[in-house]
Amino acid sequence: MNVEFKGKIIEIKVIEEVKNFKKQRVVVETIEQYPTKTDIEFLEKHLDKIKYLKIGDIVEFKCNIRSNEWNDKYIKSLVCYFVKTNNENTKIANNKTKETQIEAPTVVEYDLPF
Repeated sequence: MNVEFKGKIIEIKVIEEVKNFKKQRVVVETIEQYPTKTDIEFLEKHLDKIKYLKIGDIVEFKCNIRSNEWNDKYIKSLVCYFVKTNNENTKIANNKTKETQIEAPTVVEYDLPF
């Protein structure tokens, strides 16, 4: 399941190494009538998107919702795959990940007399 939202970056955590991969968390306060704070995970192939973010930036996130069962409870996490800011460097980082970008088909117009 996917979710999109805007938020203000509150905290950028350090990179964690879990078994054989890396991940990093970012704490975000949502921008809505009743703001809430939540953390978002960036997995190894998307870590380059974080290095251009700063505390206080207003950012649009696209995330997958993941869930794991533990002690008869379900633990949910948001795993981010796309970040949109006004920062030019972040736009470049998003374009490096081809999986998240879908190019529109090219429209060719012909100049015909009829």
